[in-house]
Amino acid sequence: VPVPGEVFPGAAALAEQARTGCSASFTSYVGVEQPYSRFGSAYLAGDEAAWVVPENRVITCLLGSAAGELVGSARGDTRVFPEKGQCTGPQDVAAQAVEVVDCDTAHHYEVFAVKQVTGRKPPTAAEEQKLVTSVCQAGFATFVGVDVGKSKYELAYFLAGADIWDKVADHRIVCSAGTPKGGIKGSLKGAKK
Repeated sequence: VPVPGEVFPGAAALAEQARTGCSASFTSYVGVEQPYSRFGSAYLAGDEAAWVVPENRVITCLLGSAAGELVGSARGDTRVFPEKGQCTGPQDVAAQAVEVVDCDTAHHYEVFAVKQVTGRKPPTAAEEQKLVTSVCQAGFATFVGVDVGKSKYELAYFLAGADIWDKVADHRIVCSAGTPKGGIKGSLKGAKK
């Protein structure tokens, strides 16, 4: 983001310009506003000493992931929820705060099924229940090897709610098996318990 003027505007003015400029750039680059993305943002700007060099009169906007899961470009990556085969920490947090971890380390849940939800409107309660039954419950039995009601593991799922459906571009139901206590190592595929 170019900053006009030869006089150093001050840290507060730079922060405000960064907030405005980087926010717009983030939305344009990723495809959703930052609060509805799994990525965070930061900025770099020169101090008063660096300002004497005209090339330093810019704000550089950055995006990334505190969990270190950024591999490749984030351009157009509007996914919020984890992917099939990924393991996570606790899921009793906002979807953007779910930590994806290596399945060989202690984790809480493993994503076993994902289905794109089509349509411009969010699913009704009945449609959501049908998705949970047909995708998550049926998938749980196939993945773990027993019905969810007979397993020591629980079923959890992500699906954008009606309140944010138009703001979040990730319209998938994402099903996972695990426990809020954590401590799972390896995959639950075929665990039969």
